[in-house]
Formats: sequence, C-alpha cells, structure tokens
Amino acid sequence: MIKYAECCCEGCPNQTWVAPLPASIEVGDKYKWTTLGSKLSDVAYAIRFFTAPNTVPYVNQTEYDALVPDNTPIGGSCINYHITDDDIGDFDLLQHEFIDDTGLFELNTTFPGNIHVMTRGILPSTYSVFELVLKSWDDCINTATTTLTIMTYNAPPVFINLPDSVEVSESVTNEMMVFEIDVVDQSENDSVCCTLTEVIPGSLNFQLKFEDQVYKLYTTTNPVFNYKDITDYYKVLFCCSDDHGLSTQFLEIFILDVTTTESYVPPTWFLTAIACSMVPVSVTFIFACMVLCNTLFCDTEIDYYYE
Repeated sequence: MIKYAECCCEGCPNQTWVAPLPASIEVGDKYKWTTLGSKLSDVAYAIRFFTAPNTVPYVNQTEYDALVPDNTPIGGSCINYHITDDDIGDFDLLQHEFIDDTGLFELNTTFPGNIHVMTRGILPSTYSVFELVLKSWDDCINTATTTLTIMTYNAPPVFINLPDSVEVSESVTNEMMVFEIDVVDQSENDSVCCTLTEVIPGSLNFQLKFEDQVYKLYTTTNPVFNYKDITDYYKVLFCCSDDHGLSTQFLEIFILDVTTTESYVPPTWFLTAIACSMVPVSVTFIFACMVLCNTLFCDTEIDYYYE
C-alpha cells in the first residue's frame, strides 16, 4: 500500500485538477490546467482516459506514374489515389490540395475511398509529361505529400467491329466483298491508313479497298478457292496507323466446301441400242397381232357354228 504522504504524480489524490472546458476546442488550442483549474484534495479516480497521438495519413506510395492516352474524354480517370488514416474519424475529414499549373487535370474527392485524378481539358496529341503534387492532411495538420507523374501519348487506331472469323464459299469465282472494317482514331486531327499486310497461307485471293471513307476486304477479280486441294482456312492480317502509332489485327476466313449433285445422263449409244432392240420386238408383236386377227376373222374357208 502506498502511503498518502509518499504518493506523487497525477494519479494521487493531491495531484487531481478540475477545470471547466471552453465551449469549443479548436485544433491546436492549448489548455493550462494549473492556471485555469483548481486542485482537488483527497480525490482520486478509478477510471482514467488517455488520448493517443494523432497519426499521419498514410499513402501506399509517394510517387504515382500513369500513361494516359490523348483521347481520354474530359472527366475520364487518370490515376486512382489511395490514402488511409488510422485515427478514428479522421478518414472522412481529410482535406486535399491539388497543385496543377496546366489546368488539364482536377481531383475528384466525391467519395473518400475512391479519390482519383481526372481530366478537365483536351490532352495534347503528342508525348507529354506532367508532374502534379497532391497534399492531404487531417485535423491535426499531419500532412502526406504525393507526386503524380502523368505521361500522355497519341493513341493508335482501334478496330471496332472485327469478328473472330467469317466464311466464304469455295464456289466464289469473282470479286466479292468479304467484310467492312470499322477502324477509328479518336485522337484529334489524326488520319488513318490501313493496309493488308499478309495472308496465311500465302494467297492472292484477297485485296483491301478504300470506298466511301471505309476500308473493305474483297476477294480478287478471279479468286481460286478449293476446300480440299488448296486450303480450307486463311488468316488475313491488317495494319492501321496514324502519324504516331499503329495497330494490327487479323481476320480468320474459313472456306466452305460446296458439294454439287449432277443428274446422270446416259450416253448416246445406250439410247441407240435400246431403240434398235425395240425394232424387231415391235415388228414381231405387230406381225403376231396381224396373223391372229386374220386367222380368227378374215379366213372365208372356216365355218363358224353358233348354237
């Protein structure tokens, strides 16, 4: 047991102070208990509350790098920013300062758990590097600083509607459109040029034409397809490019086997043989009929008796 006379520090009955708190306490205020408060003698408390030091907001990385295409629409997300604060109540009260001298980007803090940098203007169509600074702090002015590096580039053309495969009948013997290719480049003022780069296996059966501002895949004027003797499959490779980059894609073409049914036509000699064989049969049949009729009805020497 600690004697009263030997007791010291805050927990002793002779070191307990009480004072009225002001109506509101602001961040950074100081309160001097020995001046504003009064000492309570012979009073001790069984329950005591301690406040922990406020921690600094935490970011999982202090430097962010992002590669952003120039055709990113206004309001599109560039970087997702992850920050946490272990102090109770501080996470939802974090404040942010975004330093961007270009005016191309802004910070979206609508949802504290999903903070991201998004575009607010049209990005340059050439390769450019932008360094931005993001500061976040809590109510105790604990600050976390992050450097954001955004690199923009000219995005290549994009194939929109190219399917996995199409089918062509082996009976095709003239020029025919196989597929209309829809390729777009959303970068401003970029022109697109497409070429047919290769056909596997090698073949001269296909050609690429530019008609009505659209690229179309055609067969050649006199294509030669043969399901069994040549091949039943072609892989056609395309390349579309602008002034800064290119995109490649392919289309698989399956050749359909055509089965033809021909009616049998007997040779001429067969019909001639049948006609020749029918002549003696017909003559014999007619002669027999004539003899029978003459015997029964035309012979005058035969007497017929009727009862």
